[in-house]
Amino acid sequence: EGYVLLAQAQLKSNDEKGADASLKTAVSIGKQRKSSLGADGKYAAAHARYMEGERVLEQFDKIQIQGSVKELTKRLKQKAALLKDAATIFLDVVSLGVAEWTTAALYQIGHTYELFAKSLRDSPPPPEAKTEDDKAAYTSQIEEFVVPIEEKSLDAYENGWKKAVELGIYNQWTAKMREARSEEHTSELQSHH
Repeated sequence: EGYVLLAQAQLKSNDEKGADASLKTAVSIGKQRKSSLGADGKYAAAHARYMEGERVLEQFDKIQIQGSVKELTKRLKQKAALLKDAATIFLDVVSLGVAEWTTAALYQIGHTYELFAKSLRDSPPPPEAKTEDDKAAYTSQIEEFVVPIEEKSLDAYENGWKKAVELGIYNQWTAKMREARSEEHTSELQSHH
């Protein structure tokens, strides 16, 4: 718990390295002493692991979709790789066995993939794409990238929901996952007609 509070204070004062080290320590204590930790200790360890996922998402957010067309694929691949890293961390939160952070993490995976797909679909061709051909090339690069991202979002919501049901956890996060699943299915049906 102390390390989580320390990390939060370090992030406020922009000591990112210190915060990363504090979170890492909190998580490793949580994993090494899993059987002997009380509820509060487990909660703090899961919170710390969740915060590590958020730290990766911050790096993900810093990479702009907008920019030169030439470097577009490279930027998108960097974003996708960071998103995958964050998803791996969020899945690891589940292994710490704390209901609230488990469902928050499962929801976060689907939500982040969904937001990434939306921001890809909404990103206009850059000013340097002057001809229709250039614009079409930009759009097809985005399109190629966005479909698997949307599938990952759907899968994450679906699997997150199943996991929550399996664990018998129902809270604000499971409600959000259920909502997201029904919205995604509805929009999928509309796009097929």
